[in-house]
Amino acid sequence: MNKFGKVLGILAIVIAGLSIFIPGGALLATFVGAPLIVFSWKDGAIFGYIAGGINIINIIFLSPTMWIAMGAAEAMEKGGALSMGVIYVMVQVIAMAIMGFVTWKSNKNSSTKKSKK
Repeated sequence: MNKFGKVLGILAIVIAGLSIFIPGGALLATFVGAPLIVFSWKDGAIFGYIAGGINIINIIFLSPTMWIAMGAAEAMEKGGALSMGVIYVMVQVIAMAIMGFVTWKSNKNSSTKKSKK
């Protein structure tokens, strides 16, 4: 069993939970949480998906940093903060997709090795 992926998946959930309560949590979720999600493959994949979901909800609905940035961009009539939020969400989605692909590929390889024996 792959304990490394499970440990990083649990750590990703902890970081996702902390990022809800820390100002600037969207940055923490994106730059620390997303790499942890990528490396939480195999046994930790479910934890990675949970952490990614928490991060996406945090970025879209709960992050005061994103709301302040969107308000400032609206006040300056530039409208660039919405694209920043989309980029942060896409980083989370890409991290979950990479983790899912690695998990799928490793499960596929291990099942073919078992069937050859």
